[in-house]
Amino acid sequence: MKLLPIFMFLFLFSLNNYSQEKSISFFIIDEVPVYPGCNGDNQELKKCFNKGIQRFFLKNFNIRLLTELLGSTKKVTKVYLSFKIDSKGFVKETRARAPYLKLKEESLRILALLPKMKPGKHEGKEISVSCSIPFTFVNPKKIKKKKITRKQR
Repeated sequence: MKLLPIFMFLFLFSLNNYSQEKSISFFIIDEVPVYPGCNGDNQELKKCFNKGIQRFFLKNFNIRLLTELLGSTKKVTKVYLSFKIDSKGFVKETRARAPYLKLKEESLRILALLPKMKPGKHEGKEISVSCSIPFTFVNPKKIKKKKITRKQR
């Protein structure tokens, strides 16, 4: 009789894990998720997906925040993003790793704004897809402007 509560706990725990949607890596999926406006074969869709995410991220990112955080000392900083696109095409389980809390919060804010996508497929079934994208930001104050000489004109 003492084993019954332990068994019930294990059974409930296994049901909870089973109900979570499994995901597969973006790199090994049969058909990648499709970012809005992308078309072509799987390789072209992968490139378009990455460019679409990057463009969206940079378009919506608060550049003033980056300049404020990096000041005049740092030239470059990196942010690592990870998220899942579920079997319905929605972005879920967003994570960001950044050297500054405000930078992490800004990255998570933008990930939450990503548009719904056509979900990825593996073995003919729509499935959740894990994605990771690193971003390298260059401090706008540290970009050297080239001087144009008379020879270059």
